[in-house]
Amino acid sequence: MAIRGIFSSPLSSATPSPMTDPAPLPESDIPLGFLSTRGWVLEELVQSSPNFCHVERISALDPSGIIGDKVLENETSGLPLIIQDWHRTKEWDSHMWSLDWLLEHFDAEKLITARNVRARVDYEMTLPDLVEKCCQTSMFASPNERERFYGKDLPCPPEWNQALDMLPSGLRPLGSNDLFANLDSKVYQECPETLMIYLGIGDTFTPAHKDLCASYGQNLMTYTAPLRPHDPESPTDPSANPASAFWFLTSSADSIECSQYFNTLGAELDAETHIVTLDELRRAPFKVYICEQKLGDLVLVPPMSCHQVVNHGGITIKTSWSRMPLASLTPALHLELPIYRSL
Repeated sequence: MAIRGIFSSPLSSATPSPMTDPAPLPESDIPLGFLSTRGWVLEELVQSSPNFCHVERISALDPSGIIGDKVLENETSGLPLIIQDWHRTKEWDSHMWSLDWLLEHFDAEKLITARNVRARVDYEMTLPDLVEKCCQTSMFASPNERERFYGKDLPCPPEWNQALDMLPSGLRPLGSNDLFANLDSKVYQECPETLMIYLGIGDTFTPAHKDLCASYGQNLMTYTAPLRPHDPESPTDPSANPASAFWFLTSSADSIECSQYFNTLGAELDAETHIVTLDELRRAPFKVYICEQKLGDLVLVPPMSCHQVVNHGGITIKTSWSRMPLASLTPALHLELPIYRSL
């Protein structure tokens, strides 16, 4: 497998081949910084600042009425929520949600987009190339490393889309609480695809941002890979699997204050170019909700929530999509669209 990446590596000595017109934004617009989850422990993070809070959790094994009531409560309050234990339900197919299954059913020659998060540049490579690259990457970033690839916005297999029918109808892609389901098929084809998968190794990330147009975000952790036995960073317990993702989120109500705070940092929240640090979050004048997403965790992101995701440990795969319920139309029209026009 030859990596079509940016720098030479033990896997490939080929000439780098970035995507067409891949020029990075001016350095002043995207401070590269350095981010690593080394030493992060959820409880210690939450206790490190008075404005840090846990994200509330409920279980997919709870009665459906309890789940529905809690989802409605959090949608009304604009707070994030996690529904855990989906991998413990009878509908969960561990083999189908696996990396092996994905490699077997995904077109091995199809070029996908992978981001070198250290250089902030997108490159084209095949899925097997990306997976091999991840397997050759240490779980923690180092200040001097030059590449660390993250497969963002990859197409979701139809079988995975169908498997999401195990979720409550109101949370599914194009479900009962998604206005996109009512669009004419020709109109819908012109809409951007929101159902996608994310594949990466530890210390890859998505910078702080908001989901578009006051939509509701859903993100299900569908696969976590054990660390390689020979990896010096592996835990003493060989059965331990620390692959996960740390999320930092705000409430819907703090959207404007969050945007203003980013401006004081010299950043534009809606440009999705600033990696917010722990110290910056500790100084924020609003609450920050933190969670560690593990296998089977469905993270529900409220509309206009600022959130940043940092992967931790081994390889993770997340399946993500957006919903546009009726309640999102007013804030999208009056609050979000004016921001997009100004950028």
